[in-house]
Amino acid sequence: LRRYKDDGELAKLRAAAAVTDEIMGKAVARLRPGITSREMEALLVRLGREAGAQDLAFAPGVLFTKKGHPSAQTITGHPHDLPFAPGSSAAFDFGYVIDGYCSDFGRSFYCGRAPEHLREGYRALQEAQCRMIAGIVPGKTNLGALDGMVREELTRMGFGEYMTNKDRGVIGHQIGIDVHEMPWINRSVDFVIQPGMVFCCEPKMWFPGECYLRVEDMVAVTETGAVSLTTYDRQQFQLPAG
Repeated sequence: LRRYKDDGELAKLRAAAAVTDEIMGKAVARLRPGITSREMEALLVRLGREAGAQDLAFAPGVLFTKKGHPSAQTITGHPHDLPFAPGSSAAFDFGYVIDGYCSDFGRSFYCGRAPEHLREGYRALQEAQCRMIAGIVPGKTNLGALDGMVREELTRMGFGEYMTNKDRGVIGHQIGIDVHEMPWINRSVDFVIQPGMVFCCEPKMWFPGECYLRVEDMVAVTETGAVSLTTYDRQQFQLPAG
């Protein structure tokens, strides 16, 4: 029953996605050197409340990774009380409950001018995400194939080795009145995508000791294809370092 959304449900999910896009812009305007990930997460909570959200879809995460910092050797990033600084990346994961329906979204940013391989890596991640969405054929494409569609594009562009979850191919989930609805999106799932489905696709890349990148979009399946309900700027990556 939860797999397929009618027009009314889709309108609510579209509205929730739009609010989340707007909040992303407000949060990025505050993402400057000196602010901590803990402060950014608190800001996301406040911005959601101000936007009229009924609740958080889940606890927001803003994962900072600072090149050269000891904790950058693991994907969990550096502690919440260390500030955003030149050479740091920030990976966002947040969502809200708006009019009873959830949003779930993510983008990544870098403090200052990023090394070329990171700039190109993030561009590739966004491009692979968009090509996967454009490649969905309702009634034909299998959920289990989506990870491979993104991974193959990243590999073609020279970044496949950095994509995470190589063993399981976990790349997302359905979304609606719950933030995580069945079926999940991974290689072990055998389910053909149909019109009315709305899911979140969240591919991630990890550059050990240097940078964690993630993108997440809410995707709606129509009779003829798929569209991203979240439309926040895919080009924005480098932020002012001062």
